[in-house]
Order: sequence, then C-alpha cells, then structure tokens
Amino acid sequence: MGSQTVPEDLPYMEFDQFGLKLYTTSEIQKLAEVEIFNPETFDLLGHPLPNGLHDLKLGPTEYGGRCETCKQIAKYCPGHYGYIHLDVPVFHPVLFPFMFNLLKGSCIFCHRFMCNTSSGKTKILLAQLRCIELGCFSLAESLFYQIRDRVETAESKAENAAMLEVMSVDIGAIDEKLAKITGKTVEQLLAQKSP
Repeated sequence: MGSQTVPEDLPYMEFDQFGLKLYTTSEIQKLAEVEIFNPETFDLLGHPLPNGLHDLKLGPTEYGGRCETCKQIAKYCPGHYGYIHLDVPVFHPVLFPFMFNLLKGSCIFCHRFMCNTSSGKTKILLAQLRCIELGCFSLAESLFYQIRDRVETAESKAENAAMLEVMSVDIGAIDEKLAKITGKTVEQLLAQKSP
C-alpha cells in the first residue's frame, strides 16, 4: 500500500458552519431551581438531602414521589435545573466530540483555526470568537443576526454579500468595529478581556 499524504496547503478539517449559545452566570442562576453544594446525596435513611444531587426541587426521585417545585408526580414532572458553582473551569465530557472537532480544525503550532478566511461566515465566526474573548457574550450571539439581517434586507443582496466577503479578518480591525458597536474604546474592550 502506498502512503497517503494530505497536501500541506489543505487543512485536515475545515469548518463550514459554527453556532454558539452561551448562558451567563446570572442566566444559569435564573434557570436553576437550586444550587447544588451539599457533597452528601442521601441521609442515613436514604432520603435525598437539600442542595444535594438528588434534591427534591430537581424532581422526584421515586416513581410515586411528588416534585417540590412544580408539585407534579414523577410521571408528569419534566425535571428542573440545578447548578454547581465551580471555582475553576471544567471541561464537560458530553462536549468531547465537539471539542475534538475544534482541535482537529486547529493548527498544532499556532493553535488558530484552519479555515477559509475569505468566506463571509468565517469572518462572522472570527468576530464572534473575538467578542467572547473580550467578554462581549451577548454581542457574540447577536452579531450573526445583525449582519445577516443587514445583508438580507438590503436592496442588493449580491452586493452586500460581496462586501461581506471582502471584509478584513485583521484582529485590530475587528476590535475597532466591536468598539464602535459597543460604544467603548478598543483600550476599554482589551481591559475587560478575561485572562
């Protein structure tokens, strides 16, 4: 068998589409019924402890049980959210396939995404990632829709799509645009950047 090689100018994996949905800490706390901080799950009699992983505010643990939040029996209770405050970032194992694809699409030397930077979608993605890096989470989510609506509602869609294709992918230019949108200076944006 001959050796299979990938041409050096082609990336191993190239992204076509990317979507982000992030919850802020306050949104997570609003969605949750209870904060989980009790390391013990059950008492000596086998009953769920408050603020434990089986807190009854999250839903009944037994088939005939009643939920403390919605007062429904187990059959009709949809289950409720809880949250655990973590002091350090932790990787969620369910997201491993997604993370694996991100790593496959990243350069092993400079750790940047390998993608076609002339694509309009890629430019929006880069701007969204920069928003996240600078702590502008809500702007990252709305950026795609703002640009899409501007392109779709214009008289000449082809002209605006072409304009999007020639947009700069320079980080400095993205920072300037984000500063203009947020009403802050580039220095203020960089100062709020999370370490």
